[in-house]
Amino acid sequence: GQILSEDGRQVAVLSRNKGGPEAFARKVAELSLAYNRARMLTEWNPQGGGNIVIAHLASEGVPLWYAPPPPGQKPSIEPKHWVTGHGNKEAAFSHCRQVVNADLLTLNDLPTVQEMAHIREIDGVIAGRDGFKDDHVMALVLAEWNRRTLPSTPRDDQGWRRNPKA
Repeated sequence: GQILSEDGRQVAVLSRNKGGPEAFARKVAELSLAYNRARMLTEWNPQGGGNIVIAHLASEGVPLWYAPPPPGQKPSIEPKHWVTGHGNKEAAFSHCRQVVNADLLTLNDLPTVQEMAHIREIDGVIAGRDGFKDDHVMALVLAEWNRRTLPSTPRDDQGWRRNPKA
């Protein structure tokens, strides 16, 4: 898992391959709380532990990312979590690539940067190559997708007024 600040700084990286999804969920919940109840985007994959992680995070009151409704439609009663598949994975990687290429992220985690150098799309499959995995990069891509869809807060320097009657 990764946490990006609103301005695109990589402020936390969590990488575990021991303890299972329950232990991972506890650590993600701790990270969210340490970073002012950061909203988390977790993959909902039937074969993976995402459903366990999401259930734990929800029970801990961690804000979760949900897919926004299509334009002009109301939010669903059953919000949809992120399920990695053809189309959305490519869109998320493309967006993250553009943000990285434009130097809009401050990356502080060496394993993430090392993995990025070995991500390739071959025959429609985006994955780590040359013996590198893609876990850190996928976490970064999801963190950036989450950051990209954060509700914007009006700022005084943009000419917004907090109270329209003022």
